[in-house]
Amino acid sequence: MNDSKQELPTLARLINQKLLNWSGLLFITATLCLGTFFYIKERQFFEATSGALSLNLAGYVDNYISSALSTLNHIGLETEHARATPGENVQATLKRTWEANRQFARLLLIAPDRTVMASAPTGMSNIDFPIPLETITSKGHHIGHPLLLEDGSTTVVYLAHSLPDGSRIVGALKLDAIQDHIRQLQPQDTSAIILTDQWGTVLAHPDSTAMRQQENLGYLPFFSEGELLNKSRMIRMHGECYLASSTAIRNLSWMLITAMPMQDVYLSISMSVAQFLLFLFIIFAFVSLSLAVELKKALLIPFRQLDSSISKLAKGAYGDESDYTETIEELNALHRNFKEMAAEVQLREKEIADARHYVQNILDSMPSVIIGMDGDFVITHINKATEQFFGIHEQEVVGRRFQTMFPSLADYDKVITSSLAEGSPRRLEKQSRRNNEGTFYFDILLYPLSSGGRQGVVLRMEDTTRRVRLEEMMVQTEKMMSVGGLAAGMAHEINNPLGAILQGAQNIERRISADIQANKDAADKVGCRLEQIRDYLAERQVLFFLQGIRQAGSRAAQIVSNMLDFSRASDARRSTVDLNASLDRTVELAANDYDLKKRYDFRSIVITRDYEPELPAVICSTNEIEQVVLNLLRNAAQAMHAKHYGSEEHPEITIRTRSEPDFVRIEVKDNGPGMPDTIRKRVFEPFFTTKEIGVGTGLGLSVSYFIITENHGGTFDVISTPDVGSTFTIRLPRQKESA
Repeated sequence: MNDSKQELPTLARLINQKLLNWSGLLFITATLCLGTFFYIKERQFFEATSGALSLNLAGYVDNYISSALSTLNHIGLETEHARATPGENVQATLKRTWEANRQFARLLLIAPDRTVMASAPTGMSNIDFPIPLETITSKGHHIGHPLLLEDGSTTVVYLAHSLPDGSRIVGALKLDAIQDHIRQLQPQDTSAIILTDQWGTVLAHPDSTAMRQQENLGYLPFFSEGELLNKSRMIRMHGECYLASSTAIRNLSWMLITAMPMQDVYLSISMSVAQFLLFLFIIFAFVSLSLAVELKKALLIPFRQLDSSISKLAKGAYGDESDYTETIEELNALHRNFKEMAAEVQLREKEIADARHYVQNILDSMPSVIIGMDGDFVITHINKATEQFFGIHEQEVVGRRFQTMFPSLADYDKVITSSLAEGSPRRLEKQSRRNNEGTFYFDILLYPLSSGGRQGVVLRMEDTTRRVRLEEMMVQTEKMMSVGGLAAGMAHEINNPLGAILQGAQNIERRISADIQANKDAADKVGCRLEQIRDYLAERQVLFFLQGIRQAGSRAAQIVSNMLDFSRASDARRSTVDLNASLDRTVELAANDYDLKKRYDFRSIVITRDYEPELPAVICSTNEIEQVVLNLLRNAAQAMHAKHYGSEEHPEITIRTRSEPDFVRIEVKDNGPGMPDTIRKRVFEPFFTTKEIGVGTGLGLSVSYFIITENHGGTFDVISTPDVGSTFTIRLPRQKESA
């Protein structure tokens, strides 16, 4: 079947075509009928005209011959009288009579033995002169067949009148009078009136040549089929077709033929038909125009109005009611049915649109990426999450190939094909991809569809990065819990020797104290003054070392206490804290940190304290806040250690405190290398680190973020500019004053 749709005609074109076809058929039929009718009428008219003309000519010829015979009879009487009268010259009488009757070419007196006794005119030889007289004999008269005179001047027919003695008066009757009379009666130049004898020899003809040549028309059907009085037929004569009829002159057995060229007949018929067709065309044109106008009013206008309504319906303009002209009941019924159908279609489309909108809202409300496609991987729909995740719009992807629009997911086309073939869902867990922000994890779920013989599949991509991070964090938390349990056990084991060390250091200080008399007595006993011993210990910095032992022991005891506190979270550790003093302790702890001193040269970093003097106290866990700030100082020192400073620059950390209406703000600012936005956005994520392997775990800032936001209900933000530095801002809720 040809795919190209055949163009169908419009109703107006169809009506016009049908009218034209019927008009053509009507004109052809009318032409044939009218041609036949006018041919018959023309033939009847020709027969009537020819009959009347033939009767007239036949009467004229009969009278002409009869008059000539009467004249011969009279001449015969005069000749007999001349012969009976002595002294009368027959020749002179015959000549005088001939001169009085010049219709005769000659007059002859023939003896019974066929010798010429007298003739007029004279001077002609009468020997062996043929005179045909036995053609027609009636009442003593003899009529011969026509002959051309010896001089070829005219055609004559010999008439004879018998005298009582057996002699004959013979006259050569000229046929010129008949020829002239025929010319006068001939209706038009192209028609022909021909007089012949019974054998078809021409006696009178419009063409004088035919008479002189004694043309014979005996081949015409009028002579072979007997007498056909006034019956026309088509004949072929002189190489042309004629419509001819014949009339017999009974007394003479001559034939009178009337002929008209067929081209004249056809021309007359054509003119008559053309006139009638013109009249018919005018009438038909008027009727057709009136019919076309009526059909346009009754059919075309309502159809076009209905077509306009259907076109508007196809474009979704349901409420646009076009004017409709009521004409015939069938179209009115069609219009009513169309309106009912339009209302039903509008209702159904509204229901479908509502359903689609509802389903689309469900899909758009889902945070997962959802992509629908058919069995050929052509995308049919996506949801808002897909647009946001891939940065595309639905109009850009619908109707296009899945592999083209989502090249990062093109590796799953084999799995999609397998799911479609088996008709079973598939789930691919913990798939990973890298983007500008790092590695993210997702699950792929495939749901094959099959309805009405059409296949499709829905791909759902669920972001599981947070879940994977939480799972990893839970694993790490379990490790830390194990470490916490180990730390609790170790703390008890460490506390015993640590207590002995602290107690021993304290006892040494007590044994050399000048405030105790027992110490002086013991020194005197051994012969050494206590003041000298103390001077020696001071000179050798033993007292300083003892103080260091006590401080280190106290700090170790505090670390053990922190480990125990970290292993068992408790709100009992919260108290009203002076943040300025707590920050100073934290800076001192950082200054004594071994790694910070040895590896990152913390003492070379300028620490700028910008404290608000009357900073309100806050309720918090001192250890946790100090842990967070210490972590920030450690990170700042590590970051600035990797930066190369110019001659006029030096690493600097600024610690600032400020009071806000509802919070107390702590800022830790450094002039290190800073961070790009891609890293800044992820610094609080668990296990995210930019440090070398073994240097950091990626949990410091995430745990700090948890301590500030979850444990203390505050906020933790960071602002960073590459090559300028970073500023971490902690906001802790202020203590509410009691009413």
